Amino acid sequence: MVKDGTGVLGMKSLGDPFILDSKTATAIECLHYSLNLPTSTVITGIETMERLEQAFEAVRTFKTMTKAQV
Repeated sequence: MVKDGTGVLGMKSLGDPFILDSKTATAIECLHYSLNLPTSTVITGIETMERLEQAFEAVRTFKTMTKAQV
């Protein structure tokens, strides 16, 4: 765990295609949720420039989430 000095990697932050296909949450919301977790880093696939810009937007707009938002 992070508090013990062990690096924790957050993967599959978009829930494969299932969450986005179901319209339960947007990609930015998924990335914000992942960034809110106690991880050392969040790994997201960046296979296109659009995905890179999406990741930058998620970081630019991230604010710690309340319990209600989580």
